[in-house]
Amino acid sequence: MSPERFAERKFDGQSSDVWSFGMCVLAMTSGHMGLGPNDTPESGCRRFDLLMGGPRLLKTEWSIGADEAELLGSIFRKQEQRCTIGTALRSKYLRVVPETGSRKQESALSKRVRKKLAFNL
Repeated sequence: MSPERFAERKFDGQSSDVWSFGMCVLAMTSGHMGLGPNDTPESGCRRFDLLMGGPRLLKTEWSIGADEAELLGSIFRKQEQRCTIGTALRSKYLRVVPETGSRKQESALSKRVRKKLAFNL
């Protein structure tokens, strides 16, 4: 759950989904969950502070590669600074889609990606 949803603040659904996507990527690349069952996504929680600490801390703490750490560093940020799904998918680690021009195009891209992922499950 994204920090803004946990705190019951106003949130952007796509941005919150990007946070969840980042947690899945972290689990798949490191074999560890970003936050444990007793952790909370708020400042003061050690593991949350490590997530928000940027690529270098992510790389060191969870023993992941530089490209993964760079991607996750762009995801584990405050909602206003978090990357979009289009930006994440164009990251060096994922590099699966071409450049898109607008938020509307990224929303359409996001729907296609979700549909494809659901189909492949």
